[in-house]
Amino acid sequence: LTSGRPDEISAVIAAISSEDQPDPDLEPAVLAAISSAPPDTWRSLGALLSRYSQRDDTTMNRVAAIAENPMITRGPREAAVVALGEFHGDPAGAAECLIGVLRSDPEPALATRAMTSLEQLTGRSDLPDADAWMAWWKVNRNRPAARWLRDTLVAQARRINDLENDLRQSDDTNRLVVSRLVGVFRDLWPLLQVDDE
Repeated sequence: LTSGRPDEISAVIAAISSEDQPDPDLEPAVLAAISSAPPDTWRSLGALLSRYSQRDDTTMNRVAAIAENPMITRGPREAAVVALGEFHGDPAGAAECLIGVLRSDPEPALATRAMTSLEQLTGRSDLPDADAWMAWWKVNRNRPAARWLRDTLVAQARRINDLENDLRQSDDTNRLVVSRLVGVFRDLWPLLQVDDE
C-alpha cells in the first residue's frame, strides 16, 4: 500500500476488498495509504475505508480530519476528499465534511475534488460551484438517510440511462461511418489500375 505504484496498490485494495469482512488489522495501513496513494487509486481506497467505517465509526472521522486539516499537504487532503465521496453508508456525515472543506475556502483543486465527491454522494451534477453546494446543504443537511440513498439511486439510474443513450448514439454513428467508408471503398476500388489491385 505504500509502494506508490497504482497497479500494486490497486491489487492490494482489491484483495482486501474481496474479503467478506476486511481484516481490521489492515485498517491502519489502508488509512495510512491516503498519504502516498496515487490519484487513480483514491476512489477504491475510499470504498474500502467506507467498508471499514461500517464496523469502526471513527474511520470516517479520521479521513475527514485529513481532508479538513490545512496543515497537511494538498495530495493527502485531495485523496481524503475523494475517499469521502465513497462513504455511501453515511452520506450526510461525509457531505458535512466536504461542505466544511468548501467553506474553508480551499485552493481550487481541492474545491473541485470536494464538489466531485459531493456529486458521488448525492448524484447531483447540476450544482456548479461551492456557493450552490453550500446553499443545497442548508436545505438538505437534515434529510433522513433513506432519502439520501433514494435520491442517489434515482440520480445514478438517470446517469446510467444517459450513458446508455450516448452509447446507442455512438453505435449508430459508428455504423454510419463504417457504411460510408465501405461505400467510398466500393466507389474507388474500380478506379485502381489492375497493377495496384
